[in-house]
Formats: sequence, C-alpha cells, structure tokens
Amino acid sequence: MNIILFSNDIFNICSMTESSIIERILLIKKELGYETDGAFADAANISRPNFSQMLNGNRTIGESIINKICVQMNINKEWLLTGNGNMLNPTAADIPVPVPANVANVQYVPLVSQYAYAGYLCGYSDADYIDALPLVPVLVDHELKGRYMMFEVKGESMNNGTEESILEGDRLLGREIKRELWKYKLHINKWDFIVVHRTEGILVKRITEHDTEQGTITLHSLNSEYDDRVLSLNDVAQIFNVIEVHRNRRR
Repeated sequence: MNIILFSNDIFNICSMTESSIIERILLIKKELGYETDGAFADAANISRPNFSQMLNGNRTIGESIINKICVQMNINKEWLLTGNGNMLNPTAADIPVPVPANVANVQYVPLVSQYAYAGYLCGYSDADYIDALPLVPVLVDHELKGRYMMFEVKGESMNNGTEESILEGDRLLGREIKRELWKYKLHINKWDFIVVHRTEGILVKRITEHDTEQGTITLHSLNSEYDDRVLSLNDVAQIFNVIEVHRNRRR
C-alpha cells in the first residue's frame, strides 16, 4: 500500500494559514493519544526542538514536516493542509474482519501499521503508547495467553512468488517471546519471526540459525534479492513468533 503525497503544485503550504495547520496537528496528537509534544515528535520522526519551535510559531512548517506527519501517522495530507476530507488516509483503512454472533470468539490486539513503525521503536516499552494503538479483532478458538501484537508488513523481502510468501500489507499476528527465553534455542523450524531491532526497525524474516553462545541470530529473506544477515541479540528489543497471516481478500 502506498500513500500518495500531493505535490506543491496542488497544495502550497506557504499559502495556507499555519495556525490552522498547527490546530489540526494538535488534534492529531490528541486523537492518536500522544500525551506530550515530545512523544508525538518522536513518533513522527521530527526533532523535538524543531517541533516545539513550529508549535510556537518560531519555525515555518515545511513540506518535509508535513510529509513526515502524513506518512508516520497515516494522515490524509489534504485534510492536514485544508481541513477537507477525513483525518486518516483511506489507503490504510483497517481490513474488515467478520465478527461472528458469538463475540466470545473475538479478542482485540494492538495494531502497528507500517506507517507507525518509527513510533513503535520509540514507544514499544511505553504502556501508554501501546494503549493508544488501534485495536483489531482476531478470531480465536481459545483464550490468547501471552503478549500479542499485530504488525502490518512493509516491503517485499518475504515475497518469493510462492504460497509461503508474506506480502506488503499483510497483517501478522505475533506472540512475543520473552527475553529470558532467548538464551535457549529458538524453534526456528516452526515459525517465521517479527524482529524489532533497536536501530533497523521492524523486520519480518525467517531465522536460520540461533547461536546461543555468541548471542546472535541469522535472518533470512524469502526474496533472493536480500542477503542473509547476522544480528546481535543485544541490539534486538523484541522477537515475536508469527502465529497467523491476515491478508486482504480484495487483492
């Protein structure tokens, strides 16, 4: 899924009333549950000093700032600039999940969309941030035990054109593997994995080797254009087993 950013020929930020744009940015901050300006700036990949100066009217709201907010927060750029339309970009609308009459079979888990990757790296250990994430329904036949998250796939590194491919836009239900279990061999032949790396972001891969003595894992992509990589577990924040793959049937 791609966000289409309107060109300067269509929307000229300089011609807009910056105070109105700031009001809408503050509304986004409120609606998405960011309690502080700093937390919002981190999630949008904007430096905190620049964001503070912008809110105070001491810095112009440039095109790059607008684009970062739209991409990282999944915001409709036309709405941000003009107030017209919906706040959220419709290209990232939630995939509908049929809910049966027996609602006891439905549980809700937090969703990290591909547009929220940067924000998650800053907020994965912040309970308030996790609580502010949107929830998506999951059909279950038993109570989910452990910590579960839903991640929307970004990129084509796991697409090799076969039925086992994981495609961009797929949503992966992941169950977190507690860090204290990383010293034991991971069940690498049973699962695909979601690896949250502290600097490289959220990676969906297979693990082909887990060296418990060296504390490293080898990541493998199904797409042959991507080379295998060895990562130190010291640089990894979280690891999830991929439990289910949810795909939009309208493709």
